[in-house]
Amino acid sequence: MKHAHDPTRARRIEMILREIDTLPTPSPIALRLLSVASDEDADVGEVVALIQSDPGVTARLLGLCRRSTTGLGSTVTTVERAVLMLGLEAVRAMLLGVELREFIAGPAREAHEPRSLDGSDRAECIDRVGLWRHSLAVACAAERIVQVHSDRFDGLKADEAFVCGLLHDVGKIALDVLLPRSLAKAVALAERRCEPLTGIEKTLIGIDHPTAGKRLAERWGLPELIRDAIWLHGRPAKSLPDLPHKRMVGVVTAANELARLMHVGESGNGAPPCPIARLAAEWSLDADKLEQIAVSLHERVCERSDRLGIEQTPTTELLVASLGAANRTLVGLNEAHRKRTDRLRLVECVLAALRQFWDDAADAADPIDSLRAVAACGRSIFGVAPVVLAARGGISPDRTEETIWTAALIDDHGRVRRTVAVEQAPPTPGETGEPVAAKPGDPASAALHAAIFEALGLDERESSQFKPMTLASSDAGAAMILHTWRPDRERGVALAAWRAACAGAVQRARSESLAEGLAELNADLVAARERATEVESYARLGELTAGAAHEMNNPLAVISGRAQLLRDAIEQEAAAGADTDAKRAAVEQIIESAKSLADLVAGLHFIVSPPTPKVGPVDMTDFISRTVKRVRQARTAEGTTASPITVRIRGPVPPVHVDESLFSVAVEELLRNALEAPDSSHVELRVQTDDSDDRLMISVLDDGRGIPPEALAHATDPFFSRRDAGRGTGFGLAKTRRIVELHGGRLSLKRRPEGGTEARITLERWRAEHITRDDPAGDSPAQQAA
Repeated sequence: MKHAHDPTRARRIEMILREIDTLPTPSPIALRLLSVASDEDADVGEVVALIQSDPGVTARLLGLCRRSTTGLGSTVTTVERAVLMLGLEAVRAMLLGVELREFIAGPAREAHEPRSLDGSDRAECIDRVGLWRHSLAVACAAERIVQVHSDRFDGLKADEAFVCGLLHDVGKIALDVLLPRSLAKAVALAERRCEPLTGIEKTLIGIDHPTAGKRLAERWGLPELIRDAIWLHGRPAKSLPDLPHKRMVGVVTAANELARLMHVGESGNGAPPCPIARLAAEWSLDADKLEQIAVSLHERVCERSDRLGIEQTPTTELLVASLGAANRTLVGLNEAHRKRTDRLRLVECVLAALRQFWDDAADAADPIDSLRAVAACGRSIFGVAPVVLAARGGISPDRTEETIWTAALIDDHGRVRRTVAVEQAPPTPGETGEPVAAKPGDPASAALHAAIFEALGLDERESSQFKPMTLASSDAGAAMILHTWRPDRERGVALAAWRAACAGAVQRARSESLAEGLAELNADLVAARERATEVESYARLGELTAGAAHEMNNPLAVISGRAQLLRDAIEQEAAAGADTDAKRAAVEQIIESAKSLADLVAGLHFIVSPPTPKVGPVDMTDFISRTVKRVRQARTAEGTTASPITVRIRGPVPPVHVDESLFSVAVEELLRNALEAPDSSHVELRVQTDDSDDRLMISVLDDGRGIPPEALAHATDPFFSRRDAGRGTGFGLAKTRRIVELHGGRLSLKRRPEGGTEARITLERWRAEHITRDDPAGDSPAQQAA
């Protein structure tokens, strides 16, 4: 239904009101007689002269006098005598009845009516004869209500109530002349739905018949009493302001309901009539008297029709017609009740399906799960049918809109037939400014639908059956369903629930994505802070090492040189036959200590200021073989029984781009640590690649006691060692870690569940394509990243 502020509707109403002003009017005599209703000083002579001016009206009045039940008969031969004998009010009512009957249901009305605004012909108009009978019944009932409630309606005149009742539906005549097809459609719809006619008139036409009747009464110059009765009848008493003519409006409203209750004529109003008890309570009337008026209404209408010489319909025939109308109304009510019952059952089914839908949607992990819940709910409401689900993710933290759609084809039984991923570029911002599929019929949406159907393997004939329905569309993502359902008013309420659930699922997915991204950023920040702290520590250590090297190198050189001179002198003494064993041992200890101290300074310098790796291709099989051989030889030279070392290389490993000399130092250190681990009897060296992310992993495993948990956090720190004092400097694993980091890798240590320790080197950038082609020196991945 359009709102009152709609410009199109406002123009249509104004056009209808202007056309009402062009409708033909009743005769001047009828209009003058109508104006007498509120004229307390009406001049009887003027009315008599007005009637005598028209021979036809004069003859009609005298004929009515002969038909009347007053017993005057042929004694009334002049208009003046008729007015004096019958009374001005009775004469006016008699003549108005005939005049208005011809205006409402006269056979020659078509020749004087303008062309209809909706292009329809007279065959499509309402039943005006039935409308006249209804109007006459309302007039008789209104007249009788005032007569039997004279004690309550002081000041109201019965003949005025008769005229107001006779004209209360004159607006229907105006609409029937201008828009016969539209009015006939509104009447049929009101009767089929059992709803008030005025509401349907406003929906279909834009204006109801009381408003049209008010405009027509204003053009005719009718008194305010009649205008208010035409305009306000049928409205609840509480909705009416305190008007001077409110009591007359109530009388006409009550009379109208009595006429509808007794089914006299055709009112076109499909709403059930108001019960007499409620009618009496609302308008302060006597229910018993209203009941008597309703029972005698058919007889009174027949009597008035016969008196006016309009229709000679027997009371029995009118009762039979009313009975037929009542039966038709009853059938209509039964049909409306059946439809409403079916509608209620459908609504209950929809509500049950929606309750289940909300339970399913609450557990949805992503928009696709929500769409599956939508598909299940749709099957419960609309019936089994295949559907296509499609959802697009949100935008990444750098505000780059994702273009990947996940689509799934659901068969008649709710099973997922096929799931595909479709990449569809978003529309150009200047063209639509909205995400793909936000506008049905949009070229970008059509392209997306075609891409989804093609990916799902649906041909043109199959895909043409589906209609798109966008359930969520925003920067955070989108969700839509392509279906073959036919939503109606009752089941369409599910669409709002679906949209709310899908929009919430898209927002949740977006929030989860942002939360995951934020967690990753926080982890990166913590790692960056740790690296910064470590770099700062290395910088300070470098300053210390540089100072120590500067201050210690000269004394160490002097100590080492003097020790060499002493050793040469001792050798000369030994050649002369002197006993020099004690002196030789002391000198060797001095030389070894000086060498250890020099190695300590060199180790610190390596960690703080490592050399630039010279990366080149290395055959991993030969590299591992040579490294293991050197370790075994070193162990043999030290006089230590070498533990067995098993080498396992899983699959062919392409050439590894590392600095062979530096990398061999790292691997040798890991092997030595594994061989020297307490209770270690076997060492295994594994080389393999990770198929999931193409990483190279070199693992060294021993079967010893395992590194203690409290030592894991500091195992790679400089000067940290669990060996006995004097057996190590604590630079082995620190130097290994530094070498691995120079190659862009990571060194990790962990305890093995079955016992022992695993040290693993992980390289992510080790293939030839990982090395920058523009760098002739072949810098390490870590340095390239820097």
